[in-house]
Amino acid sequence: MFTFVENLESRSEEAVVDLPPLKVKDLPVFQSKEPEAFYKLVCRFVDECKKSSGIIWNTFEELESSALTKLRQDFSVPIYPIGPFHKYSLAGSNSTSLLTPDKT
Repeated sequence: MFTFVENLESRSEEAVVDLPPLKVKDLPVFQSKEPEAFYKLVCRFVDECKKSSGIIWNTFEELESSALTKLRQDFSVPIYPIGPFHKYSLAGSNSTSLLTPDKT
């Protein structure tokens, strides 16, 4: 399911069938003047992933076991959940956050 700006508000409270308990409003919004081209790009990405040696996901089994199970059914390549990857920090950084801390 792709959410584009023009139909986001009217469908925001609808459940996303394949991603419970998410609602449409929880999905990322893609602003594109060519939604068909974007759709083709995503389809190509999925096709290329299916040809790969494996797929690395920033998650862990206990957090998204149902989603990982579905991915393993749809993709015949190994799935490697390596998360949570948010704790990765750059050299010299004291913070593990990806966001700039509010110091006010």
